[in-house]
Amino acid sequence: MRLHFIRAVLILSWLCINAAFPQSWSNEVDLGTGSTPDMDIDPVTGKIFVVYHDEGLVLVELNASGAIVKKENVSVATADKEGGFRFGATVAIDPTTGLPHICFREPLGGDFYSIQYTRKRADGSWTSPLEIATNLRRAYSVRMEVDSKGVVHVVHGFATEDVFGEAMYIRIINGEEDSFIPALGPYRVDDRVEIAVGKDDVLNIVINRPDDLDSGGPVWYYRSTNGGNSLNKIGSIHYGGAGGRNGNGDVFADQSGNVHFAYGSARDQARNGAQSVRYARYRDGSKVRDVAVSEQGELRDWHQNLGVGSVAATNDGKKIVLAYNLGDGEALFARLSTDEGQTWGARQQLASQSGGSESRDKHVVRAAGNNFYAAYPSFGNVYLRTLRAGGAPPVANAGGPYNGAEGSPITFNASASTDDGQIVRYRWDWTSDGVFDDSTNTPQIQHTYPDDFTGQATLEVVDNENDRTRVKVQVTVANVPPVADAGGPYVALLNQPVTLTGSATDAGVLDTHTFRWDLNNDGTFDLDGKSVTVTFDTPGKKRVRVRAIDNNGGVSSDTASVNVGTGAPTTTKIPNQTVAEGTPFTPIALDNYVTDVDNTPNQISWSAFGNTNLIVSIVNRIATIAPADSEWAGAETISFIAKDPTNKADTTTGRFTVTAVNDPPRLSTIPAQRKGEGKPFDPITLDDYVFDPDHRDNQISWSTKPNAFFNVTIANRIATVAPADSEWAGVSFITFVATDPGNAIDSVRARFTVDPANDPPRIAAIPEQTIKRGETFAPLNFADYINDPDDPKDKLRLTATGNRELAVFINGLIVTILPPNASWLGSETINFTVRDTSNAAGTVAVKFTVRDSNSP
Repeated sequence: MRLHFIRAVLILSWLCINAAFPQSWSNEVDLGTGSTPDMDIDPVTGKIFVVYHDEGLVLVELNASGAIVKKENVSVATADKEGGFRFGATVAIDPTTGLPHICFREPLGGDFYSIQYTRKRADGSWTSPLEIATNLRRAYSVRMEVDSKGVVHVVHGFATEDVFGEAMYIRIINGEEDSFIPALGPYRVDDRVEIAVGKDDVLNIVINRPDDLDSGGPVWYYRSTNGGNSLNKIGSIHYGGAGGRNGNGDVFADQSGNVHFAYGSARDQARNGAQSVRYARYRDGSKVRDVAVSEQGELRDWHQNLGVGSVAATNDGKKIVLAYNLGDGEALFARLSTDEGQTWGARQQLASQSGGSESRDKHVVRAAGNNFYAAYPSFGNVYLRTLRAGGAPPVANAGGPYNGAEGSPITFNASASTDDGQIVRYRWDWTSDGVFDDSTNTPQIQHTYPDDFTGQATLEVVDNENDRTRVKVQVTVANVPPVADAGGPYVALLNQPVTLTGSATDAGVLDTHTFRWDLNNDGTFDLDGKSVTVTFDTPGKKRVRVRAIDNNGGVSSDTASVNVGTGAPTTTKIPNQTVAEGTPFTPIALDNYVTDVDNTPNQISWSAFGNTNLIVSIVNRIATIAPADSEWAGAETISFIAKDPTNKADTTTGRFTVTAVNDPPRLSTIPAQRKGEGKPFDPITLDDYVFDPDHRDNQISWSTKPNAFFNVTIANRIATVAPADSEWAGVSFITFVATDPGNAIDSVRARFTVDPANDPPRIAAIPEQTIKRGETFAPLNFADYINDPDDPKDKLRLTATGNRELAVFINGLIVTILPPNASWLGSETINFTVRDTSNAAGTVAVKFTVRDSNSP
């Protein structure tokens, strides 16, 4: 009775938990005709990006509520026309820019493909595709993630024979391939590869190999905690009772360090040997949980007879959604767990038909905060549904109302906003035009309005479950009067017209202005216009006043002097300039340093003298000054002569100084090197790749940045490169750094490749054996004497030759030597040969002697 009572309590608790969080998926959003979707979500804006195939690639952008914002054909990916049975392209959002990256396939014919990478620019265009893999057979499946630093991580598979092959990891930085790790798996091309980046940019990769094995086909899990520098093969995630084919693995990493897997099993002992979809949970590379999600007998018979699912989780990893098909191209259902995957609620149908054979044309589930999103193909179209599985949305409170002046900052305070979790982002739309202008993770922000404004600003608060709420607040921004400027001082010719030009600065940068002029400063404004032309009939210094009025009625005024007379051009001092070596002087607009009431600026001719080490060029009255020697430093005073058409002239000067600067070394490309394992790299004469205008080659010091795979020694500016591990093979880049005596530096990366080579077994010397008649030789265990860097000892083959009468018995690596009879005396040397799996061999000779028992 007590056992039944406990079971009843557990069942009731489970029902209460799942009743509190029922699934309530949104209505489906029709994205358009197509197949094979992939999806990612911008963690900052909540925008959803879905890519799918429809005679090319289609990218759909939706807002956080699931409404379509933009739909476009990816112009650089027209070659990737076919999804469905041949899997599909992949999309990932760069959290540093909010822009999508895409990997797609380009068919080359004969079932061979290349894989291309592109990313969207801020102006909406796409970068030219970067080919990251080429001419690979059945290279259908590719997946990609972008980490918090904007580093791109790609995994793809390909076949080496029939459906059997391997997968490769590629890292892309700043649009260029940085490194790769080959030979992941083994892998089957009739299944998928998947990738997810989680907390602290930990990288998680799934490689599926759905072989029909009693022990269960492997679903390989790789993990990297160093940004993809290396991958640790955790092993197969399938549990011991999952026999037959296992595969269709999907992976999702939450922001709390949990890694979630969905995979299918063809013969699940937890479901009486029937097929199932299972959920596995890992943390820090160790399995926490592995449970069957689909019910007994729920799934149909499949082409490969194993379930197809996709999984996602909330940021804290407590709520999980797993969506799966009942069979090939059959109905799509979803289940929700609210207790970290221990138990699962009732299934809910998302579509009556979805997908196709195996997991090729597959749905995908992803999450942001407490919101889940499912993109899936159904009856020739691609659809999206959303599910909210969290608490109440935040309550937005923008404070206010706010009052201020144009051109001056106003402090907005949203600290009264509340949430049952945590508010992580405050977004502001300053004029409620639908475009959010600023975003911050703190409730206070300052904003300066460029013009007077009466209206409302909009605040959007986002909580840790990615839920959003908006509120509006009244804002009143007052006009600020302009600051008038009458220009001048002016020089005028007696009884000749002169133009006066006024201007105004305004804190309201969008304000417009009108101008009125008082020509004798008597308080009466005589002329209207920003610029006016007047004539003075008496010589001397006059004072004029301008009034500036903005379009909101703000007013201010300013005065200027007008010197009325006649004469030659009048120059003013040209400002001195000081620049560092290698930095150009600012060109001089000579019109700014001369006045001539008789002539216009283009009637003044200019010349210069006094320069020795500086070159002066005057074109269209613009003086350009530059050192004759780019490495020169010093100072010169240059005189400039302004001459009018009647040869009246005036002279002014300017002093120009160049301060000495140490120029950094300039490095050229160091050629890549490729050698076989055990072969030395060519020494590098570093002098051949550096130029320094200030120093000799022997004054340059060289170093390299740390490299995990190579040891670099530099002596007399000759670099020697060798693998840190003589058995290592692969590709790595070494950064060489050149430093001059002034500590100026330059660096260059060089690529070094070590191709793998098979090493033969190595056998240590084996002591000879001597026994007396009637005794027996000690057995030899060759495992104690053999070392093979490439093959395990149990894969090595041992043979013996050279024995005439002694009998040799070999069992694995254990050798037993027996005399032909009890009375035999003599000595024989036997040659033992050990071969590895590539037939490379090592040989050792051992002498065996039987002497008379009476011999000393």
